[in-house]
Amino acid sequence: MVYLIAKGGFPIAFAAQRTYPVRKYMYIALCFLIAALPVFAESSELFLYVPTDDEMGRFMGMHQFLREWDENKRDVDAKALDALYSANVGKNTLNGLQFEAFLRNTKNAAVRKEVLDYLDAHALADPFAACLKKLYAAKELPQESGGTAARRYSYQDEEFDEDIDLFDFYETGFFDQKLGLLLFDNGWEQVSLNGGTPAKPETSAAPDVAAEGAAAAEGKAQDAAAAESKAPAAAPSVDAPSVESFYLIYGGGTSTMTVYCKKYARLPEAKIAEVLAAEPFPAKYEGWKAFGLDAKGILAGSGASKYIVAYGIGPDTMPGIDSGAFNAYLYDDKTETLYEMSASINFSPMNVNYPTRDRIYNYVLFNTLFCFLNK
Repeated sequence: MVYLIAKGGFPIAFAAQRTYPVRKYMYIALCFLIAALPVFAESSELFLYVPTDDEMGRFMGMHQFLREWDENKRDVDAKALDALYSANVGKNTLNGLQFEAFLRNTKNAAVRKEVLDYLDAHALADPFAACLKKLYAAKELPQESGGTAARRYSYQDEEFDEDIDLFDFYETGFFDQKLGLLLFDNGWEQVSLNGGTPAKPETSAAPDVAAEGAAAAEGKAQDAAAAESKAPAAAPSVDAPSVESFYLIYGGGTSTMTVYCKKYARLPEAKIAEVLAAEPFPAKYEGWKAFGLDAKGILAGSGASKYIVAYGIGPDTMPGIDSGAFNAYLYDDKTETLYEMSASINFSPMNVNYPTRDRIYNYVLFNTLFCFLNK
């Protein structure tokens, strides 16, 4: 699979030898409104389907359209906003989730005013509309001296937002660029575990980690690594798989997101089920689900001989916190190597987005489909 990245890190192609000119999908807003029926649905709370190449093209086109609106390069009048909002918010489509992520993330005052006017004109008071109104009214809190680049917002000193960006993304690669993925564009703190080698791609906007931030992230990462071990580590045998891993973290306070990547080398395919069973997630999340996906749609060019998605949502280990973990496992049968990408995000009831967290979980779940192996 090949991603072509335009200046600024915007992917305009998703599958090898198949490109999607952005303009083709921006001349009419109706192309964003086409809904695809789910290939499968795993629960009443979250849905998932593998997008076709055409739907991925519409997804990329809509992303460019929204970015131009956010950058004051495109006008969206009341009629167009009504069409976009009505067709996407609350709908079980990839573009529906993306549009909601954009509305949460935008800091453009003109866009926010237009959205607020729309909510008021239609007397919308559902949980998503209520969250948007709070987000747009929240005030940025001063950053602590020597802290990270993370921004934090407060709504009436009662509810908070950690400004985790789930709209902007860029392509990056890890483990010598073997594992590729679309990574949400946040100021990630990076910690290497067990010899992992986080890449620093040129397209990445992530800053270098300050010493204090790195120390804090390392403590959390080591906790995560320790949690994965159900028994004391034994001396590795000659045939045991070697494991490299690293950890990205962003946020804090009332919401934190992490991305944890691992590489299992010298792992026979017959041992994959053992690796998945030994992970901490099935014990942490009641109803943890794991399933293999066929090489269809956008996964046809993933480069993986086996593609597995697993996820769960529910109470975190910290009392009162809700969380979700969303994993992709890509296996290369030629090298007998398994790559894992695990994205986790949690919410405190004091977070502005807590009432609509399932929609955020759902968008992060779809992100598990945007991984690939470079040959």
